[in-house]
Amino acid sequence: MPLQNFFAPSRNSFALALAFILLFVPDHRVHRNTELDITRLQKSECEYRGISASFEEVTRAYALKIYQEMELVGWEARPSDKNPFTETVVTATFTAAALKPYRHPVEPQIDMARRRGSASFEVSWRYSTIGSISISADNIYARDALKVFQRTVDDFIAQMVLVASPTALLQGPGPDYPIVKQVEAGTVLLLEDEHEHWNYVRIPAAKTAGWLKKEHLLVLEQPH
Repeated sequence: MPLQNFFAPSRNSFALALAFILLFVPDHRVHRNTELDITRLQKSECEYRGISASFEEVTRAYALKIYQEMELVGWEARPSDKNPFTETVVTATFTAAALKPYRHPVEPQIDMARRRGSASFEVSWRYSTIGSISISADNIYARDALKVFQRTVDDFIAQMVLVASPTALLQGPGPDYPIVKQVEAGTVLLLEDEHEHWNYVRIPAAKTAGWLKKEHLLVLEQPH
């Protein structure tokens, strides 16, 4: 037998060794930690017009704004069908009793989806780490949640007024009412009601509210 043939493995033994290696060497494309992706998505922020909220807040706020007696059943996640190693579909499941009145017009397909979800519905997000972290809507309820968040921000900004000169918040629409709080020029307030020449305003992120004369206020955004 030639010496080189003694050291050369047969084709069968080489194939067997290769199969053994492929069987026992771990696949570095491990499955995603979907439980961790739930937490990461919940904490990630959604920003619109300078105002931010976590995706957990966006999801819960949507359910609260659109449905009556809503309850969160829970969060779950699964690898996406298209990119199981780099994308996770994270879903929040809710139950509800009925739809709430919504003053803004909606697309027919959104309206149909809301009505279908009046008993239960799922808000699904696609959490991707391809290159960088990105989050997008995975179903119609998530797309609706983003639109409701944006509309809420638009409404919030439309309420903003600026105090033009130092004045005081009063308990009622008239100069004889007791003072609630002194406010400085440049203070941003939220407009909530009007009565003749008076506006009822609130300090953002606070319960403090009162009446001011309209002449002390500047509207930050004109209605479209």
